[in-house]
Amino acid sequence: MCADLAGEEAGAVLRLTSCTAGAGPIALDARYLYWTTISPAVEKVSLDGGAPIVVAGGDVAFGGGGIAVDADRVYWTSPDCGYGGDVMSEPLAGGSPATVAAMQGGPRDVAVDGTSVYWGNSCAATVEKRLLDGGATVVLASGQSGPDNIVVDATRAYWTNDDGTIVAVPLSGGPPVTLATASSPRIAVNGGTLYWTDFTNGTVMSEVVDAGVPVTLASGQSNPGRIAADGTSAYWINGGTGPRSGAVMKVSLGGSDAAAVASGLDSPVGIAVDELSVYWTDSEGIFKARK
Repeated sequence: MCADLAGEEAGAVLRLTSCTAGAGPIALDARYLYWTTISPAVEKVSLDGGAPIVVAGGDVAFGGGGIAVDADRVYWTSPDCGYGGDVMSEPLAGGSPATVAAMQGGPRDVAVDGTSVYWGNSCAATVEKRLLDGGATVVLASGQSGPDNIVVDATRAYWTNDDGTIVAVPLSGGPPVTLATASSPRIAVNGGTLYWTDFTNGTVMSEVVDAGVPVTLASGQSNPGRIAADGTSAYWINGGTGPRSGAVMKVSLGGSDAAAVASGLDSPVGIAVDELSVYWTDSEGIFKARK
């Protein structure tokens, strides 16, 4: 049984909790951090630290899926290609889980904006959406190669494919466009700029989507993975090459060398940012540090 070490501080790093059961991707609102576990369950913890709170578990949450949150609900996926491959949600105020879309073909990740929920089906090879107030599911793209990490901005949905392509499509529909290709990319979008990592080449890239010119933000990184961005910096996970060789990294969008926010991490995975802090998961818990 894990020990609750909520609020344990080590220098500039605060451990929110150690009881995470294999947390992966994370999502934030103003009060809580949310994640899915391999247990399986959907859980949350206060941004000030504390014991994890189970949001959903059992039959409604298969382990290892994506997570997203808006002002009213938390959304997650059960990434199964058969029974249980569902997109789910639950009110932040509490209540029963609801099915957004049932029996999907391996929904890995999920994103939400002010109007719709978006997800990619890795086995069905589709990217789909559904309005928050219900209605039919809409296929935005088909014939994809294992769509995975998905993000949205005001005009487009973006996702990664297992073949390394990074693809975009207008939220209103239209032909998908390949923006870039990388090794096991992970993506983020902010202010009309797309950010991605390249695992094998060890690079962190950006591109103003309407300009179409890639820029290298950082190179020589150690197995970079999930990424987040705000208006001034990009943040990402370096998985490292051995025990405690992972790191959370940061680079200024205005041009600077990449610097470690935290290092010596054991198998870091998820990352997210808010106005003041950067948050991440690793094998020892969920942490935050001032930007």
